[in-house]
Amino acid sequence: MTRGELLVVDPSLFTLPYDHELCRALVQRGERVRLVGRALRRHEATASAAEYRFEPLFADPSGAGRWRAVRKGIGHVVGLRRLQRLVQEIRPKAVFLQWLALAPADRLVVPSLARACPLLLTAHDASAGGGRGFGGLQTIGWRGALRHFDHLIVHTREGAATLRDSGVDRARIHVIGHPVLPLAVPPSEPGRSSTEPLRLVIFGEIKPYKGIDVAIEAIAKLPGDLASSIRLTIAGRPRMDPAVLKETAERFGVAGRVEWLDRYIPLNELPEVLGCADAYLMPYRSADASGVMALLLQLGRPIIASRTGSLAEIVGESGCGILVAPGDAAGLAAAIERLIRDPESAAVMGTAAARASADLPSWDEMAALLVGLADRASDEER
Repeated sequence: MTRGELLVVDPSLFTLPYDHELCRALVQRGERVRLVGRALRRHEATASAAEYRFEPLFADPSGAGRWRAVRKGIGHVVGLRRLQRLVQEIRPKAVFLQWLALAPADRLVVPSLARACPLLLTAHDASAGGGRGFGGLQTIGWRGALRHFDHLIVHTREGAATLRDSGVDRARIHVIGHPVLPLAVPPSEPGRSSTEPLRLVIFGEIKPYKGIDVAIEAIAKLPGDLASSIRLTIAGRPRMDPAVLKETAERFGVAGRVEWLDRYIPLNELPEVLGCADAYLMPYRSADASGVMALLLQLGRPIIASRTGSLAEIVGESGCGILVAPGDAAGLAAAIERLIRDPESAAVMGTAAARASADLPSWDEMAALLVGLADRASDEER
């Protein structure tokens, strides 16, 4: 093993597209890179790249059943021990950690990693730092682990404020926007005629905090003359039982206007799935940074999003869409109606979206920041 390697660690591969682009950018800067995570699943086989090495140290927590959470926790702890041994063996140039997936366990390992080499964390969802579903124990672990990182990267000002509130020194916090996640093939240009329905798309993993139920209710709240003017596509891999959401659509009487692509969407299908949209909905109940937003902006369509995290910062400052309060179905319905009745404003928003995408940092800029911070931490240690 060659000394000086960079480790990018995402135990559960929560943000695999992000990891992949970051690793490629680091390699292009002349770095030796290894991505550490769980084993790749079948549909993720193309996510690894010859430019960098992939190391599956963590168990794959996929599957169902009452013991899934227990299996996941045990597998995570075993993976952390393997990561400790790897770091002690190779003494990498730096470790770039992407998530504290199980913070109470992570905080026990992070100090040893920090003693071995510079340690950086990208807090992708700092505003939910306590973790969804882990409560106070996760929060305690999160705050205990943060103090051991040399530097922390966030994608939003809200995320930076959250870290400061958690006791992190301002000098260790660095804000840089989420780079654009590229599409292999550009989608077609929007071309809706006045007689066609407005095509809305919600894209990304189907989870409770995404507010899909709010979008379904909003469709039902549209005025009667717009009832036939909407088609909503919900596309993404379920992380909850989609039957609950489908029952919601039935209850509100809009099931015939909702199309479900509730499965993993391969990269080669994204242009077709996303390209059919006239606008995108992101009615999240909460969020910090969003890789989905970084993907959608480049498509040049309006985005209706909740006023939270990077969604509020990007949409509000760029004018690329309309912001509504989280959970506000009536407000979301009013925003959709505005797009239908004012296509000229919708076109202006789409142009602003493409412009906002061009203003986001590149992957090379992200890689340069991380390497620079790792070098600074190494110099300070010496």
